[in-house]
Amino acid sequence: MKKDQVKENVSLGLVTYRKIVVSLLFARVDLGLFVWKDYALVKGKLMFFI
Repeated sequence: MKKDQVKENVSLGLVTYRKIVVSLLFARVDLGLFVWKDYALVKGKLMFFI
C-alpha cells in the first residue's frame, strides 16, 4: 500500500513537472517568435530605407 502511494505521488509530481516545463517551453517559443517578428520588421524597414 505504501509503495503504491509513493509511486502515485512520484508520477503525479512528474506529470506536473512536465506540464510546467512544456508551458515554459511554449512561452519561450512565443517570446522568440515575437522578438523575431520585431527584428524582421526593423531589419526590413532599415533595408527599405537603405
